[in-house]
Amino acid sequence: TGTGAQSFSTAKITLSAKTLLTYLPFDYEMEEDAIIPMLPEVKADIAEGFAVAMEKAIISGDEGSASAHMDADVSNDYDCRCAWDGLRKLCPDASKVDMGGNVITAARARTIALNMGVYGKDVANIVWIASLDVYHQLRNTGEVITLDKYGPNATILKGELGKFDGSPLIVSEYVPTDLDSTGVNSGNYINDIKTILICVRKDGYIIGDRRKLMIETDKDILNQYTQVVGSTRNDFVGRFASTETTVGIGFNIKTGALS
Repeated sequence: TGTGAQSFSTAKITLSAKTLLTYLPFDYEMEEDAIIPMLPEVKADIAEGFAVAMEKAIISGDEGSASAHMDADVSNDYDCRCAWDGLRKLCPDASKVDMGGNVITAARARTIALNMGVYGKDVANIVWIASLDVYHQLRNTGEVITLDKYGPNATILKGELGKFDGSPLIVSEYVPTDLDSTGVNSGNYINDIKTILICVRKDGYIIGDRRKLMIETDKDILNQYTQVVGSTRNDFVGRFASTETTVGIGFNIKTGALS
């Protein structure tokens, strides 16, 4: 017997670094009158702010202008959610599941992974990203294993509060809970707001760092200010073709209730 030769192809992935920047001035008197040194506190706040911006953009990014963003609450072109396309934007229609305005259940959540096809089968390589509403709804089903039951050898991801079907369940306060029944913030709802549940293949996306967080300081001696500027250059892209279902979303999930 012989072996047949197989050919393979590769796709060129282009990362176009986007600059995220923040500027925070504070006056000399503020630093002089403070009980603790202010500059380290300001730098720590900036670092935390950049972590928040990255998380928001990865979840709800829609590259371009605020006027064209899928969510009506994005009103400024400099919003971090305009930097690149995030998971919500990159999710193919084929792997979006309408939950019918109901709370999430284990069975409904599993349809999200099911719609991802081969990319949703390997529980070791997928992660669930939920709002706090969805986390409590899944816990209410009794099918979420919480951290205290993992044992001493658990591998904990940042934000992970449990496991669902053997995969990490990460809670993010930046998974939106102010969406309409179509899964976007249209600005047209009144009290009937919805949320989503995201299932994503961990190796399906790349975060490019052209410049990691850089914090610079300078003094404006005329106006008596210390100027602090933080900046990064990043991009977020998928590793596979846009038609591949490496992310799935359950939308139109009820908020503020467990049943």
